Amino acid sequence: MMPKPGVALILLRAEWFDSVVALPELVEAVAGDAAHIEQELAARLEVKHTWVVNSLPALQAAEAGVRLAEVDLFILVFQVWSEDFYLRPLLEALAGRPLAAWCFLPWSSLPQHVPFVQVLRGSGAVGAFESLGTLRNLGAQYVFTYGAADDPRVLTELEIAARAGRVWRLLRSARIGLLPYRNEQMQSTFVDEFRLRHELGPAVEYLSVGDLERACQGLSPGEVDAYVQHLRQNYPIQGVSPEALRLGGRASLGLARLAAERRLDVLELYRLLKVYGMRLAAVERLLAGGKRP
Repeated sequence: MMPKPGVALILLRAEWFDSVVALPELVEAVAGDAAHIEQELAARLEVKHTWVVNSLPALQAAEAGVRLAEVDLFILVFQVWSEDFYLRPLLEALAGRPLAAWCFLPWSSLPQHVPFVQVLRGSGAVGAFESLGTLRNLGAQYVFTYGAADDPRVLTELEIAARAGRVWRLLRSARIGLLPYRNEQMQSTFVDEFRLRHELGPAVEYLSVGDLERACQGLSPGEVDAYVQHLRQNYPIQGVSPEALRLGGRASLGLARLAAERRLDVLELYRLLKVYGMRLAAVERLLAGGKRP
């Protein structure tokens, strides 16, 4: 089971709702909606932070929290009518991290009769439409959804956005080990590693055949024996001699040691034999701890 993506909620409400009007029925309904939003999201997502932005002090507290939050997706919820001047400071705090904008509706379908207080409760669409223009003017990138907290479509769209955000976040710190080097013969497959790091985040670290040799030489016979025994007990092995199996096991453990020492998330073996023109015997000597070819 994959862990739930982590999200942060930013509930936008105009100060007028909570401080000026402050009708008990409205305050209770809005608070209940906020709790319902968290409850429904918790079934699919891990809600790590919730900020209610309904005043300048609340905005400043949310800004500080957003800057430090480590989550996969920030969800900007237009819960009721809200001020659009909240948006610029929040976007600056987000610094380009994944964002979803949610036009919240308290009902799956509009009731037949809606008293005035309930009209105010359902005014999130007003805040959303007002703010979407500001978001566009500020050049914000976001996923948009609308609907009630228990709408399966809304929950699915937010879950998909959060899982995509997790991939984005993990890529920002990913390390790719490349052994032995790029292939100059097929330039159409070349990727500029500096552009890759700037746009997506992964860093490429080049490894040498010598690095692999040293990692293999550092293994004890007991480690190799235990790994070969593990292979024999758990996998069918056909057409592989005991010598070749031991060499292959030693190479695998050496690669694993390299990945651990260099803190690599991905390890790529790029056309090792063809690029360097190694004969199989030379590779076997290398993995057996012999002299480097």
